[in-house]
Amino acid sequence: MESEISYKPNQQELEMCRELISRAQTAFSDPSQSGYYVRTAGITENGDIVTGGNKENSLSDAYVHGETAVISHIRDIYGKVPIKAIGFYNEGDVDQSSISPCGACRDVLIQQTSPDLLLVAGNQNSIVVSKLKNFTFENFKTIESKRFSRGKAVDSALIALNQGVDAYLPKDLKRKNYGVAIVDQMGRNYRGSLYTNAGYDAVTPGLAAVQTFINTPVDHRVDINQIVFVSKIDIPSPFYRDRVALSELCDITRLSSNRQSGVEVQLIQVDESNNVSRVSTTNTDEWVPYPFSARSFGMDEVIERQYSKIFGKLV
Repeated sequence: MESEISYKPNQQELEMCRELISRAQTAFSDPSQSGYYVRTAGITENGDIVTGGNKENSLSDAYVHGETAVISHIRDIYGKVPIKAIGFYNEGDVDQSSISPCGACRDVLIQQTSPDLLLVAGNQNSIVVSKLKNFTFENFKTIESKRFSRGKAVDSALIALNQGVDAYLPKDLKRKNYGVAIVDQMGRNYRGSLYTNAGYDAVTPGLAAVQTFINTPVDHRVDINQIVFVSKIDIPSPFYRDRVALSELCDITRLSSNRQSGVEVQLIQVDESNNVSRVSTTNTDEWVPYPFSARSFGMDEVIERQYSKIFGKLV
């Protein structure tokens, strides 16, 4: 096997990676919707190895992903013991995209593991090794609030924040909530709020904003100009699930304008009087390193079909 990309393991780590890939090959996977088999294995700091695979419902989303299956298996058997590495078995060629976790899995990995978690993809012929920290981005640019020009999108995102259904969340999780406003090139706003219910089924604010954009009747739909997040407790740190969803929407809508760069993202904290107290910025090209998206996987036909459905016309 050869090791490449962003991290070169030592000999002991390389042997561990080989064992992970071998064990991951035996994992059970049932991708009844996507048809994409994710066979994984994880190893704890004590050397214990478990396997896991993605399982999907045919008419809704995956009820467990490969990474989350492994984490859940480890937690069931060994508790909160640190996890050293997670491996993915791939039958074909492997590269950075063979490792790249989806947005939802990044959220779980960030909470359940460490930035130095090794992520390994490969087979009997080759492997790729990286670290979780290579797939996260929090280095947002700070703007002085006095120099910030407040637009109506801040108020829209604030309304979305206040409308969020968080009654089922404990206090420490409520503080992570935020509201979202998508702003199109005509200045129209599309809000997104957190929704949770007694079954702890959740729609995150970014996903809700995407749905609002798609389902709002407009005479002329145009590209997205800006995305605004607002929180009252701290500068918002958007879930990677939301980042991926919003970035994919921006990949679709850019076909209407031939936009070449990412969309500006504003991350805003307001005080108890709803005055802007802190502002950071990023964009939809940089906030998800090695994105898990149709665009990054070269699925241009998927993007074009989505464009046709949203805009009501062919590219």
